[in-house]
Amino acid sequence: METVTNKFFDDEIVYVDNNAFIGCSFSEVTLVYTGGVLPEFTNCQFDSVALRFEDTASKTLKFLSDLPDLGFSGALDDVVQSIRAGTVE
Repeated sequence: METVTNKFFDDEIVYVDNNAFIGCSFSEVTLVYTGGVLPEFTNCQFDSVALRFEDTASKTLKFLSDLPDLGFSGALDDVVQSIRAGTVE
């Protein structure tokens, strides 16, 4: 994992997989997660940040969004509830 310390990101696209961000500031950026090693954010500031999911991460979201059409609305509700509770593994 690469560590990025005290960097200011402004008006750019930042791929976050496999990175630990410490004391960084993000302004008007798009954070992109592709499904790799989860990023870490410590003492960072965020202003007008968008999120984008690509590759494996995007496929996972597509699968989740299709669950109600497959008859698994309850399962999707459980996933969303675990996300809100912070208990996703």
